[in-house]
Amino acid sequence: MKRTVVTLGINSALQILRGAHDEGMQTLCVCLSRHSELYRRYAFIDRVEVVADYTELPALCARLDPATTCVVPHSSFLSRLGSVGIAALPAPYFGSREAAVWQEARERQRQWMAQARLNLPRVFRHIDEIDAPVVVKAGGGMRGDNFFARNQREFERRLRDFRAQQYVIQEYIIGVPIMLHYFASPLSGQIEFLAADRRYETNVDSLGRIPTENQAGLQIEPTFVRVGNLPVAIRESLLSEVYRMGEALVAVSRDLFPPRGLFGPFSLEAIITPSQQFYALELSTAIVGGTNLFINGSPYSALFFDEPMSMGRRCSREIRLAEEAGRLEQVVSLPAGPRG
Repeated sequence: MKRTVVTLGINSALQILRGAHDEGMQTLCVCLSRHSELYRRYAFIDRVEVVADYTELPALCARLDPATTCVVPHSSFLSRLGSVGIAALPAPYFGSREAAVWQEARERQRQWMAQARLNLPRVFRHIDEIDAPVVVKAGGGMRGDNFFARNQREFERRLRDFRAQQYVIQEYIIGVPIMLHYFASPLSGQIEFLAADRRYETNVDSLGRIPTENQAGLQIEPTFVRVGNLPVAIRESLLSEVYRMGEALVAVSRDLFPPRGLFGPFSLEAIITPSQQFYALELSTAIVGGTNLFINGSPYSALFFDEPMSMGRRCSREIRLAEEAGRLEQVVSLPAGPRG
């Protein structure tokens, strides 16, 4: 019987399910009713299950046969289910459930990146420490709930209208923002760098097209709400550092949550400065939306594969190869308890 790949109908579901179909698997999309018509448009989605809320996924998975199904997560799993919900999913799960715990808390995520010896922006604990432009980020991972402040006074003024109760005050690094997309293969033990993109954010990117002298009287506050993504090809001389960072993150993860640590897809949000230094901002331990640019592959995936290879298909390829080799337990994690 064919294995069925299951995912939530949001974020990167289309590339995950198309990739599973291309690898010869059945596909199941779990979505809200307002999205069901969208997912029923595509012939590569074999089954659409409608739920009232994404938190119903564990109950739905409990009705599926774990011997023939596998959940392939994306970054919205963490925001919808939380690490506790991910840990309890009663189905084989592609990737590390423990990685979600480390991603969920900004302090833990920063500890992870620091131990991997990545350059990190300073974090200011108190208002009176602010001595540089800052970006203020709401707690709980990569979101658009951010604001920019040039100094202490502007920070205090902007904070009055900020809805988030928990936030991080981070030094604003001047440079090019970039998302680096990796795949850590449990079967080969190799780290593959598969793609890169940058976010297109409103209204900060549109403001950047206006000359500085014309911005002064507009009284428009910059925001960082993502509305899309753009592909990026990185200077080849920078790729050694790209690989070093990815390999270091995976190596450190095996110490933080042994024995397997982080495996499968992950992404690093970074800034490249004019001196060509990378500063790490955020880490995502599942497929992120920026990889949707590369359903037909990228210039980097083409260096590994002689066929179009999306991140979603790369996950299903690993599942298929593991199953054929009798090593499926190496690429999935099971829930705690009697079934794990």
